[in-house]
Amino acid sequence: SLLLFLYIAVGFFSGSAVAGWTSTMLVVVLLGAFQMFVLGMIGEYLGRLYVESKRRPLYLVADVVGPVQGHATLGFRAEPTDAEGGAPTEATAAKS
Repeated sequence: SLLLFLYIAVGFFSGSAVAGWTSTMLVVVLLGAFQMFVLGMIGEYLGRLYVESKRRPLYLVADVVGPVQGHATLGFRAEPTDAEGGAPTEATAAKS
């Protein structure tokens, strides 16, 4: 595209171009560049859709180093609650 633009510019400034040819070629080059840009955007979108459709995790843990017992949770566990009021469910109330 850049080489064609240089060819058009040289033809325009040297005066050897046919009348109207330079403007026609300039429009063709600009529209072609716009089409390539839009095609690239569509390709990026489709690529990201493909990666998302795989539903793979963002990262994988290869090794866990160091103490694991109670490290992140400090011994507290979340209890399941009902959907309405947030009260503990019957199963967790029976454990208490």
